[in-house]
Amino acid sequence: LYIRKDWLDICNAQAPTTIAELIALGETFLTNKDKIAAATGVSASSIIPLSFHKELMWTGTASASGLMQAHGASPNAYFLGEDGKLYASNTSQEMKNALATMNTMYQKGIIDKSFNTKNVDMVYDDIKSGKTGMLFGQWWLPHGEINNTVSNIAGADWVCVDLPSYNGQQSLP
Repeated sequence: LYIRKDWLDICNAQAPTTIAELIALGETFLTNKDKIAAATGVSASSIIPLSFHKELMWTGTASASGLMQAHGASPNAYFLGEDGKLYASNTSQEMKNALATMNTMYQKGIIDKSFNTKNVDMVYDDIKSGKTGMLFGQWWLPHGEINNTVSNIAGADWVCVDLPSYNGQQSLP
């Protein structure tokens, strides 16, 4: 999980360690969007606490796979159950919990209301222009879009943190 550290500082907030804290941080970013806008030069109406694109199950950067993995689900994977049968992670209780969290975040406005129309390049544009406060992504993300944010937005800074846990469960690596 990558988070705008400067936004954390502006909001006097901490990086989340649980899904509940992730939701609370998204709400904090929304509550303080005027302060974030004043400090960054980005329009308050453009602030997106958490970004991802329409390919939810894609395991690449800016997808929802990090949120799903934080719940213990692994998109498009199959697991051998204790009963010896093969089970799809996409229909597991963990995935249902992840989708419920996603719905909560969408209803609260934490997730971009137009995520379902955005491809990965559109999300990258939001990152580069400084609109995005958090996203899930691979280790190499700082070499691209995050670096562009730091170059384009005065004071922009990012931090990478472990996936938050859901109900104390260990996230998948």
